[in-house]
Amino acid sequence: MRNVELIFIPTPTVGHLVPFLEFARRLIEQDDRIRITILLMKLQGQSHLDTYVKSIASSQPFVRFIDVPESEEKPTLGSTQSVEAYVYDVIERNIPLVRNIVMDILTSLALDGVKVKGLVVDFFCLPMIDVAKDISLPFYVFLTTNSGFLAMMQYLADRHSRDTSVFVRNSEEMLSIPGFVNPVPANVLPSALFVEDGYDAYVKLAILFTKANGILVNSSFDIEPYSVNHFLQEQNYPSVYAVGPIFDLKAQPHPEQDLTRRDELMKWLDDQPEASVVFLCFGSMARLRGSLVKEIAHGLELCQYRFLWVHSDEIVNANEILTAIRCVMDKDNNVVRKRVMDISQMIQRATKNGGSSFAAIEKFIYDVIGIKP
Repeated sequence: MRNVELIFIPTPTVGHLVPFLEFARRLIEQDDRIRITILLMKLQGQSHLDTYVKSIASSQPFVRFIDVPESEEKPTLGSTQSVEAYVYDVIERNIPLVRNIVMDILTSLALDGVKVKGLVVDFFCLPMIDVAKDISLPFYVFLTTNSGFLAMMQYLADRHSRDTSVFVRNSEEMLSIPGFVNPVPANVLPSALFVEDGYDAYVKLAILFTKANGILVNSSFDIEPYSVNHFLQEQNYPSVYAVGPIFDLKAQPHPEQDLTRRDELMKWLDDQPEASVVFLCFGSMARLRGSLVKEIAHGLELCQYRFLWVHSDEIVNANEILTAIRCVMDKDNNVVRKRVMDISQMIQRATKNGGSSFAAIEKFIYDVIGIKP
């Protein structure tokens, strides 16, 4: 009998929602006592996800979806505002609405003999910890990115306690981040950390991480042994579960996607020589000016390699593209290609029954429910 409930609160964007739903599926398959309710908020420009969610709902009987009503005040993404600050604002405005829904869930499930064991929220939804505190529920974070990113967030919270200044984009400073093997230049940090509102949003999130009961990262010990081991040895930080990599290669979150065109592209890829195609994708929420699109196209033309480009928005220089792609595709340099093949094998080992990620999910289930399956 499925008499244990977890309430999931994802960020309503493709890159966050897809792994969140896949993680829900894995939890349900791994333990037959668990059922999941997913609260869906609304975000500007993401209405296409509704059809995708309906398709998932029809195929997963132990996952139910509840729409969070839209807030009366609808913030819009300004031209000078960082995406991170905008999303943080949206999440904060949804706290009262989510609180009401969670209270209703607790009341209704209690009548059915089902016990809610905690909230599992996305990285951007960390402000929802207020809801968990109000109703005394354990609070967990599912980080859709890797353990290295979490190490950066831990470093950011610690740094801010000593230095509240925004990072300088053109700085030559090298950062020694616990959990990183080597020092890294400050200019490779997320772009939001170089502007006031983005830095403020990141710092708030970094501090909220420390208040969670546990953090699930979308990586594995096999792939990031140094970083994951760093958190395993941490005494003053929430428990970290390396449960990934979690993704759904068959997901179709864009209903307007031309499936015929997709099949043509896949066939074209299959017909190319092995390791001969460059894939470019810069994320689902990035923004790019027309001049930069031309710069990328010029860089690709200079490289003279086959490529598949998911049009996106990122500031990048043609010479940087040329250098990076030549490095990857150089026949005399097999380091990058070998690393890709190694990671593929690591993923298979980690996620199979008995692998490190499979075991991490079991540990999470045990910590949440308190009884071994």
